[in-house]
Parts: sequence; C-alpha cells; structure tokens
Amino acid sequence: MPSGPIIFSVTKKENLFYVDVKQDEYTAYLSQSMQKPANFAIWHRCLAHTGTDTLQNMIRNKLVDGMNTYGEIALGEMCKDCIFEKHISHPYNGTMVKERDVLECVHIDLWGLVQVQSARDAHYFMAITDGFSLY
Repeated sequence: MPSGPIIFSVTKKENLFYVDVKQDEYTAYLSQSMQKPANFAIWHRCLAHTGTDTLQNMIRNKLVDGMNTYGEIALGEMCKDCIFEKHISHPYNGTMVKERDVLECVHIDLWGLVQVQSARDAHYFMAITDGFSLY
C-alpha cells in the first residue's frame, strides 16, 4: 500500500469524476532523473509525448531541475504512439461545454503498466490537465 500525504480525493457522480483537492497550497510534482539519467525518447514518453522542440528547449535551457539526459537530444525515429494518435478520426458533432474558470473541470489520464520504469521505479503515469487553462 502506497504511503504519503493525500493531495486529492475523487468521487463519482453519474458519469463524471470530481476531484477534491485536500491542501490549500498547490504543489507541482515532477518525476526526476537525478540518480539515473534518461534518454530523450524516455522523457518524450514520460512527459505525455511532448513535442521534440519543446523537450529540446527544456533540456538545452535547463528549464526543469532534475531533467538529466544522455545521448542525442532528438528522437531517433517517429514515436509509434504519436503516429497512432495522429490518425484520421471522425469529427465530434456533439455539443461541448467550455470551462469558464480554472479547476472547474480537471481531466485525468492514468495509464500503465509501463515497460520502461521511471527513475524511481514507477510503473504508472498520471497526466492531470486543467480544462480551462489546459495546464
């Protein structure tokens, strides 16, 4: 059983999950590779398939503490997951409600069990995106 502080809880109402933040201060948690550098492709996957230009900027300008890399700062080949996600799909014809404030709707994407573990042996990845600010 994992231990540590509870930073949020989730409740389900009908088909939506609501996130209740348990602390007054918001903290950004970032996986880091201080003990074991990771190559560019691993950072690309760990940071939700962030574009190569953005990752190169983050690495070259040292914008993220603990983002240690080795090898070439580029993808050797196209990422198969990115290629799959860019395939043609049908347009969404339903109505969408746009969020009007920060944290009104938070989207959470949890995936795993991953084959390549993080520097701290994590097997799952959770991306959290605010629906209004898209951060």
